[in-house]
Formats: sequence, C-alpha cells, structure tokens
Amino acid sequence: MIVTSDYHMFRSKYIAAKNGYAAEYGISAPSPGYLKPVNMIREYFATIKTFI
Repeated sequence: MIVTSDYHMFRSKYIAAKNGYAAEYGISAPSPGYLKPVNMIREYFATIKTFI
C-alpha cells in the first residue's frame, strides 16, 4: 500500500514496482486546487526523470 499525494501516485507505484514491491493499492490525499498546476508540472518532469 502506498499513501501519498494524488499527483504522486502514478510515479510512486511505478518506482515501487521497479524496486520489486507489489504496490497494488494506493491511497491519495487530495491537493489544494490552487497548487495543482504547479504540482502537475513538477510531477511531469519528475516522471520523465524516473523513466530515464
């Protein structure tokens, strides 16, 4: 089980699977709406870095 922010969930599950953990479930906490655009842009670049 992974518990993180809503915008982190995809990358968190990917990293867990990459490291051998079976993270089938995740609980995400909602982020404030005014922070979502900035968080999503940061997460986009962090996801690209994860795949490289």
